[in-house]
This record gives sequence, structure tokens and C-alpha cells, in this order.
Amino acid sequence: MAVSREKQSLDLVLVHERGYSNHPADGPTMKGVTQRVYDGYRKRKGLALPV
Repeated sequence: MAVSREKQSLDLVLVHERGYSNHPADGPTMKGVTQRVYDGYRKRKGLALPV
């Protein structure tokens, strides 16, 4: 079965964007998504921000 281009791309990205990191330039990041971006998403959706 052929692997989709999306799956191949995701596999390549996840090699570098795994798990949790807290780089001074980015702040808290999980799987390539910064806390700031995640909080903005939740706010736009009307969801409570994590404590």
C-alpha cells in the first residue's frame, strides 16, 4: 500500500519536532506547537485555558 504524501511529510517533521521542549527562544513547545499558539487557538474556540 502506498504511503500518502501527508504521512511522509509528517514523519519527516516529527523527526525534529518530538515531545516537549522549552527552548529560550520559543518557550514551552509540545510536538512543534508552542504554548502561545495553543493558548491562542483555545481562546479563539472559547475553550478554557489550561491552569
